[in-house]
Amino acid sequence: MRALRFYEDKGLLNPRRAGVTRLYDYNDHTRLRLILFGRRIGFTLSEMGQLISVWENETRDAVEVEKLRKRFKEKLVELEKKKDEVDRSVEELRTILARMGRQSF
Repeated sequence: MRALRFYEDKGLLNPRRAGVTRLYDYNDHTRLRLILFGRRIGFTLSEMGQLISVWENETRDAVEVEKLRKRFKEKLVELEKKKDEVDRSVEELRTILARMGRQSF
């Protein structure tokens, strides 16, 4: 709940209200999925806002869209590098475990 309020305070979510109850519709759920995706890949709140704006076609400014596209490409390179590092670590662990399996204690 605190996370939802946080994103609401930052202007990323804007649910309707019925009294004190927040009512989340399909668009809010889509925004939340985009927010969680952005958080998972390390986007800033500002970048998440840009992502939502482009996704919902609120931003038609070609410069803004291109900036976001460039940021996506940078993130992709960064994540692929991390994935390669994780893959190497997994292989090293497998090698160590195989060696340990051959040793008797």
